[in-house]
Amino acid sequence: MQGVKECKVSQKGGEYMGTKNRSISGFPCNPWVDDTSLAEDRVFQYKDSAFPDHLTDKHNYCRNPKGNPGGPWCNIQDSTGSGIQWEYCDVPFCTREGEKRACKTGDQCDSSE
Repeated sequence: MQGVKECKVSQKGGEYMGTKNRSISGFPCNPWVDDTSLAEDRVFQYKDSAFPDHLTDKHNYCRNPKGNPGGPWCNIQDSTGSGIQWEYCDVPFCTREGEKRACKTGDQCDSSE
């Protein structure tokens, strides 16, 4: 996806269209269009309008179709046996040219110059 930024503008990241496809713990993301997805997530698998880009059977990028406050996430298959079935992704905030972000505890970032 040439020209797409690998960052989010808002906390929820609903606009994020990058290609990150691993969860914050490093698990690979499952495709969104997948018959083995959880029933609650199947609601979204055919609603392209919930995604900022078009879904395909190969689309396994981090997204936020439900508008979760924690930002983009994806369905995962946890091999550790913890029972986790989805996880947030570590998508950084976009910065304006010349601007730096100082992140504080709790993932709250302040703009600074």
